[in-house]
Amino acid sequence: MDSNSTIGALVSRVRHLYSRWDKKLKHARAEHNRLAQAASSTGQNELANAQQEYTIWSGFFFSRYMLGLIAMGIIMNRIQNIVVPPRNALPHLRQAHVLRTFYPLRDRAPRTRMSGLREALYVLRTTCVPIDLSSTPVRMALRLPSLVLLSRAAILLFVVLLKTAELYPERVGVVWVQNMSAWVDSKEMRWICWQCFVACCAALVTSEFTAGLEGRASRTQSFNLMGYACLLHIYSLPSAILQSPAGGTGRFRPDSNAMFTVFMPLFQLTILHFMGIKRSWSQQRLIPTSICGILSVTHFLYVTLWTHSVYPLFTFFPLMLESTLLAIIALSIFLHALTHLLLTGHFSGSIWVQETRGGIPEWDEDWGSRC
Repeated sequence: MDSNSTIGALVSRVRHLYSRWDKKLKHARAEHNRLAQAASSTGQNELANAQQEYTIWSGFFFSRYMLGLIAMGIIMNRIQNIVVPPRNALPHLRQAHVLRTFYPLRDRAPRTRMSGLREALYVLRTTCVPIDLSSTPVRMALRLPSLVLLSRAAILLFVVLLKTAELYPERVGVVWVQNMSAWVDSKEMRWICWQCFVACCAALVTSEFTAGLEGRASRTQSFNLMGYACLLHIYSLPSAILQSPAGGTGRFRPDSNAMFTVFMPLFQLTILHFMGIKRSWSQQRLIPTSICGILSVTHFLYVTLWTHSVYPLFTFFPLMLESTLLAIIALSIFLHALTHLLLTGHFSGSIWVQETRGGIPEWDEDWGSRC
């Protein structure tokens, strides 16, 4: 009996150990399968993200924005090489100015037998051409189509920016404010971005054409059209749609920080295009570009340092570099001022401006051109 009981106890012990080992083995297999499924899903998510990112960038090179950039490159190249004032343009312009000033319209037609249509065409030709590019009405007429497109695009982006930042006065009982809100809400982000691109192209072509007629170099190269087109393409895709406007109504839009980065380049171009109406203001680029640049850097520092929001990656690194350069300049000015104060007891004028010919930025330079 003792031997049988001992054998039975050993068998039961072995069975117990086997059952425990079998449970542990099943648990290990289940954990392995769970980890494998998690790794597989993670890999699929990473693959999906990689495919989505590849689709965004490859889609840009086959999008209508790239076709527009190619067309813009051809048009701008032809304008720069062909639209040049001829050598005899100035005498003709002076003659036309004298003719318009001292002779009335009825005395401009030659004293020959002419039909009414030919006489009207002759008077129209001598009245309109050659044009005087120093005249504000003439410059206004040349820029009017692009000004209309830029103004509409700027208003669209500004309203979208206010709505995404929840600053738009929705409850104001003004009819045109409510109509503006309804009009913007009815537009897709893809359509808004394309209108902005078309407006920028029209403004750049008009500025280049006007500069060519005046015989001077244009400053349209300072506007990065390709970078702005890529930015518009990214935020026109459904993958970049992050939130809805206030109140949960209307179209879905990117967040307010992304809309600010889209709005500022267009706003700067709009200001410069309006200033180009007056010839004496057309080259005064330093103040408007400085204002827009300071606003962009201030917004970048505020979002990055004092909020928990994520700044758009596409413009993060350029603004980081710009902020670093501004910090270095501020540190240099502070050290220079401190040195003069400790050694001479007063500040010198060379604290703010280097004693070189290129130290002071000119009025026709852009913000950051000396960095």
